[in-house]
Amino acid sequence: MKLLLFCPQGKKASKYNYRNRFQNGYTIGQWMPGMPWTVQQEFRELDRGHDFYAAQTFLAADSERRLVIAWCNMWESPMPTREHGWSGCLTLPRELRYNAATGQLQMLPAQELVGLRTSEGTTLPHLLVRSDNDALIIEECTAYELDIAFNTETSTAEKYGLWLGSGAELYVDAQSKRLVLNRHYPQYMLSGYRSCEMPAGVLLQLHVFIDRSSIEVFVNKGDRALRVFSVNGVADMAGGTMWKLETTVKH
Repeated sequence: MKLLLFCPQGKKASKYNYRNRFQNGYTIGQWMPGMPWTVQQEFRELDRGHDFYAAQTFLAADSERRLVIAWCNMWESPMPTREHGWSGCLTLPRELRYNAATGQLQMLPAQELVGLRTSEGTTLPHLLVRSDNDALIIEECTAYELDIAFNTETSTAEKYGLWLGSGAELYVDAQSKRLVLNRHYPQYMLSGYRSCEMPAGVLLQLHVFIDRSSIEVFVNKGDRALRVFSVNGVADMAGGTMWKLETTVKH
């Protein structure tokens, strides 16, 4: 069995899939020199977010882990950072793992990222956020790592999750049973959402990295404020840990 990562152009959107202008994903199959690639599992997207393209993989220094870094932007789309001399940025390094049970290629934050933490973790308490309310958990959220869990069994809200400032939200849509990342920055011509199916299990584990211009979310070990909110019901945040991160670009 072999995995082939590539970036097809021109795939048509299909329901929740292939919503980006161009895709980055993989197929599973067999290949021998001089022979054609034999597909055993059809194309799947590697990342379900807005901006993920041109992924490159390499072996970690221990030669045991396969890491991947991608371009956190997309051709033929708005690039607000251009006026600052940047064409987007690169994603965090992620470790690739193959789950034979699901046939899925999983991505986890590379273990080296703990080196960005500037202090011991701050424990977040168990929170019950009542209907149509919110709770502030981080002020001036410019560079943070957040590892939290929601109890999906005791959360009764139709919609609950995290607000980041006034333009981005990461939430559970209980009616459609999907996890949604929505952004709305019309001043930069950036709007729209991406989503994935809710994973099985009572606890929804969210590992979130936030900096000044990007949000990266790993699900179930796959001058702004961060708030937990609920709509029409209760959000049960089972607790978590957060770390302030070192910034690489100084302002």
